[in-house]
Amino acid sequence: MHDILSAELRALDQTRLTLLIVDESEAARRLLSEVLRGAGFVRLYMAKNITEAFDMMCLYHIDLLLTGWELQGQTGLDLAVSIRMQALNEGTNLSNPRLPMILVTTKDRKSHVLAARNAGIDEYVLKPFSQKSLLKVVLSCFTKPRDFVISPAFIGPCRRRKAAKPHQGLLRRIDDIKDAALRLDQQKAEDNVYLELMGLKTLMDAKGGLSPEALDHLIRRLDQTEGQISSVRHRWVEKAAQSLKHYTESLGIEVDNDIITIHLDALIRLNTPTCPAPDEAETILRDLDKLMKTRLKGARPVRQSVGKESRSA
Repeated sequence: MHDILSAELRALDQTRLTLLIVDESEAARRLLSEVLRGAGFVRLYMAKNITEAFDMMCLYHIDLLLTGWELQGQTGLDLAVSIRMQALNEGTNLSNPRLPMILVTTKDRKSHVLAARNAGIDEYVLKPFSQKSLLKVVLSCFTKPRDFVISPAFIGPCRRRKAAKPHQGLLRRIDDIKDAALRLDQQKAEDNVYLELMGLKTLMDAKGGLSPEALDHLIRRLDQTEGQISSVRHRWVEKAAQSLKHYTESLGIEVDNDIITIHLDALIRLNTPTCPAPDEAETILRDLDKLMKTRLKGARPVRQSVGKESRSA
């Protein structure tokens, strides 16, 4: 290891820092732990999925988390969003939901990096990596921490890497200003909807369902953002949202939590920054349509939707 890098790591006093490695692959976990132990880190914990990761974070104060992309049917992005959402809850069992997180993966597309950034990941390390390249990123997480942002559209480390340079000339057309503003509005809408959906999914997983109040909130938010969703994710997200609204309005509070979960999963997939291919999106919508035809067949409709019942109470 480079002498300067070694000295900087020693200055951290690695022995007092606690790191968590999350990856479904035992070989990947072992490789990361060997590199980190070789650099002087001794307090290392392992997890192979999100449930085990949360258990570890409830037991120990984790200073840094390293995660792979695949986590036994879920992803490191799901883990990151679930952790960041805990920053909204002061009574959370997680001692450090603002901790720095590093994603270690072979996925090298720009869309993957963007998705990780929007999920609240601090740093992105590509496999195969060298000992030096990994440790430089680890060191950066401790010596150059970024401001933590909590906003309606994003929860996580500030995504601005460099100060914006002043524009050297006037925008040539008024359309340039409009286009720039539209792209910014669309990005905010995407982030906002994505985080809310992930938050509701995490709530459902934790409590085994949604309360009538939470379901009412979901329906009202879909009403409010339908226009934004349609412009941001074309007709796919709009159709999935309409399917969920139709289902809840047809059955009121007598809804099946499994159906709500399926819709949330579909909306999250369609609204994720790594937007699916057209064939996959159409398959998701066809499956939702078949599911609705089966579940609503013979069901007795209610006169009012959940949202209307709550508002009239």
